[in-house]
Amino acid sequence: MAINGTLVLVNTAGSAIASTTDATLNIEMDTPDASTKGSAGWAEVIAGQKSWSIDVDGLATFDYSGGNVNELATYLINRTQINVRFLPNVGSAFKGDAYMTSVSIGTPNEDVATISGTFVGDGVLEQIEIS
Repeated sequence: MAINGTLVLVNTAGSAIASTTDATLNIEMDTPDASTKGSAGWAEVIAGQKSWSIDVDGLATFDYSGGNVNELATYLINRTQINVRFLPNVGSAFKGDAYMTSVSIGTPNEDVATISGTFVGDGVLEQIEIS
């Protein structure tokens, strides 16, 4: 069943990141080369390390208390490990510990200020069920 993307939130510290407009969960696996002379010219790989990250975009909110600019910048500046959750309103969700590795704030002339950032997973990404 398809769901409206608006229903998927990224939570940190028990609450949704304020004013997000987009979030992307990336799950990857390395595939180290395992080719030999006997591979007949074909690449062979093995399953390697897995990694994950979450990219968020939104409208920048500059409130010192509760604003997403302060929240995300503080995570990065203080090197804080955060428990992050990628949550739809129902079904499969994901959670894990991560570090904020980038924060970008855009302030175009006569337009809406924006923020984007990336959380990089530190260890296991758990799949959980939301009912």
